[in-house]
Amino acid sequence: MDGSAAGGRLMTTLVCIGLGYCARHYLREFGARFERIVGTTRSAEQAAMLGQERLAGRAPEMLLFGGALAPRELKVAISDADALLVSAAPTEGRDPVLAVLGHEIALAPRLKSVVYLSTLGVYGDSGGAWIDETVRTLPAFARRGRPRIDAELEWQALGARRNLPVAILRLGGIYGPGRNAMVRLLRG
Repeated sequence: MDGSAAGGRLMTTLVCIGLGYCARHYLREFGARFERIVGTTRSAEQAAMLGQERLAGRAPEMLLFGGALAPRELKVAISDADALLVSAAPTEGRDPVLAVLGHEIALAPRLKSVVYLSTLGVYGDSGGAWIDETVRTLPAFARRGRPRIDAELEWQALGARRNLPVAILRLGGIYGPGRNAMVRLLRG
């Protein structure tokens, strides 16, 4: 999902559900390809901060979404969306985006692509062996890995029903300023 539609024209609306660390990096790289960017976060404080952050030359429109109820504005944005970037993790054993917004996403008339950010954790402990997308998933931690696998399957099923491309990106450990295992260990 690079933001370019057929013929090289810009896709108009990107909705980022879970505008966190990885989604912000995506926007810095590809956000200029979209005319409108809508993002979600769980807290009003984070929404205010992100609403001031310049990503792709402009601030995203921020909405609150905690996984239980979706504001009307988010449902409208999904209806207008050309692309969807989902980085919200499963909670309570389910994908909160599909649980709350699955109907709207299934009916979104302009939606052309979905990218779901998952985790390499779906492969479990490979013991240092080489893994790729052909390796069978086996979550290391059933509490976290199984819901991710289930969410991946649900997104792929939605894509199949709609004839909609769904890319599953399985990310490794998220590293960056203050975001690695050594920093967490030092902080206790």
